[in-house]
Amino acid sequence: SQGGFYVRNSVKAVQGAYSGHVDFYQFDAADPIANTWNAALPGLLKPAAQMPALVVPHLRYPENMYRKQAEV
Repeated sequence: SQGGFYVRNSVKAVQGAYSGHVDFYQFDAADPIANTWNAALPGLLKPAAQMPALVVPHLRYPENMYRKQAEV
C-alpha cells in the first residue's frame, strides 16, 4: 500500500469553444476532495449525469495518471 497516495479522476472539466465558460462534472460522488470543494463552493461541480450527451464519447483518461497508477 502507498500510504497517502491519492490519485483520482473523479472530475472532468468541459470548456465552451466559443464562450470559454468552464463546467465541472463530478463522476465519483464518494471522492472526499471533490466533495470538500463542492461544499466550499456550492454548485461548482455538476453531477456527471448532467454532462451533455455529445461530450461523453470524447472523455479520456489522462495518460500520465494511467502510467502513475500502473507504477504503483
